[in-house]
Amino acid sequence: MTFLKEGKPDREQVLDHIGKRIYAIGLFHDRGVPPLTILQTLKGPQMNLPSKVEIMDFPYLYTHKNPFPVNNPQIIGQVESCFKEVFDKVAGFLK
Repeated sequence: MTFLKEGKPDREQVLDHIGKRIYAIGLFHDRGVPPLTILQTLKGPQMNLPSKVEIMDFPYLYTHKNPFPVNNPQIIGQVESCFKEVFDKVAGFLK
């Protein structure tokens, strides 16, 4: 959405109105949906929109397609911990 110049004022006006209902978690090493793009889109160029955006980084290799790789027994404890952390944050936001 940050590449769409047309409609940007309208989009930012809507995000200003509904932003308190939006919580996005981006991943630091994500190249599919880069964290900076998430921030610029949901927080606006001046970072003044009310959407909540958090950037997380996990202590193992991940991709945006597979943020929780469960096929490596050596890191399964870390993966489970990160999964729980993400969904605890989401559940807390939805309360």
